[in-house]
Amino acid sequence: MVVRPAVVTVVAVLILSVHHAPVQAQRPQRIVQGVHVDAQGMLRSVQLVPSRQARRLRGRAPKLTSDVARPSELRKVSLTRLARLIAANAHEDVREEVRYLAGLYRVDYVFVYPEAGEVVIAGPAEGWRVTATGHAIGQRSGEVILELDDLVWAIRAFPPGAPPDRAVGCSIDPTPDGAHRVKAVLAQLRGGLNPAALPRLAARLQAAMGPHQVVVFGVPHESSVAFKLVAADYAMKMLALGVVRSPVRAIKSYVDMVPLTQAGRTLYQRWWFVPASGSLARSEDGTVWSLGTERVWLLGESDYRARRYGDRPAGSGQDRWNRAFARRFTEHFDELARRAPVFAELENVFDLLTVAIVLEYGKAAEKAGWDRSAWLSSGGYEPRAWPTPHTAQTLTRVLRKGAMATTPVGGVQYSAGTVLGSVRRTGEGMISEPAPLPEDPHRWWWD
Repeated sequence: MVVRPAVVTVVAVLILSVHHAPVQAQRPQRIVQGVHVDAQGMLRSVQLVPSRQARRLRGRAPKLTSDVARPSELRKVSLTRLARLIAANAHEDVREEVRYLAGLYRVDYVFVYPEAGEVVIAGPAEGWRVTATGHAIGQRSGEVILELDDLVWAIRAFPPGAPPDRAVGCSIDPTPDGAHRVKAVLAQLRGGLNPAALPRLAARLQAAMGPHQVVVFGVPHESSVAFKLVAADYAMKMLALGVVRSPVRAIKSYVDMVPLTQAGRTLYQRWWFVPASGSLARSEDGTVWSLGTERVWLLGESDYRARRYGDRPAGSGQDRWNRAFARRFTEHFDELARRAPVFAELENVFDLLTVAIVLEYGKAAEKAGWDRSAWLSSGGYEPRAWPTPHTAQTLTRVLRKGAMATTPVGGVQYSAGTVLGSVRRTGEGMISEPAPLPEDPHRWWWD
């Protein structure tokens, strides 16, 4: 639906708004990994790139042994042995090397050992430091290190016996009332507007859009996984509107890409983060799983529906610039993740959710005879709570370039069916059999 005033003005209004709480006295903000959340649980902003001040701060350098700090192209972490270690120390603070999975910053393989009853994940690893923004960053690569809590929540999201349609994700959804109020405000505009009136119009539209809901599904709202999914979704929408500058030049905002005469033909522009299709591969006997090279895709409305329902709907109201923004975002996602930790965290969460999918639906845990009980809520380990926002601050961008209003919506959708729907067989260049286990039965990681 085209939202235009009776007489065309020279104003473009682009709105990103999500649910915000009733106005209360301002309280100090809590900043976790560059995400600003106030005491009422409102998301204020997401910092894509650490500020100069944050970069000057050294952060925290954990005390690491020389072997765990040594870079490795393929470090192996036994989930079964790590589970026993955690179960034995469930009520104690975990060591740094346990909290950060021995420095893994990507999962490339899942190995299954049916005779030994073992499941092992493997990927590149190195020593790390914890930055002033709270990210554990590889000392040489600069990659964001995987975290134990994310793995625990991923396994709990897809526990033994989980239904096949189980999904994990989030969405930021506008309310029908808010959209109706925005249309009413735009319909009242008459003639051209003086540039001095633009800030007042922005505030008026911001108030009209009102509360939007932040929805989390498949994991608890206070989990680290929920926090990181919501932060990445919000950051993507900030980039889509051009509210913040992209740290990757090739990724332009939807606003900058769309021709002025075409923007705003629909009030909602939809994008979803989904796991990359066709990357997961397995050996014939199911003892080796390769996660491939791609992890995260961003899909626009037409591409999302085409993938989900098998066709591309006619007249969906979405434009080719919607898809173009999603395509550029996906093509340059790896570079973006290296520059903006909020997207690296999303990639890490997707890795660990894939591990959980392989354990349950890929039958890796069953093949190894492993019940995963130590990782479940009854196992005694309690991941720390994260301040996942229930609400978020409304953002507006007003341009003197035609009359329009656009609200980006969508979210993150991670499902077992998407991941396992196009599993390939391991081929040339991939490891075809599990790596040897160490002789020491108590060693939970090795190179």
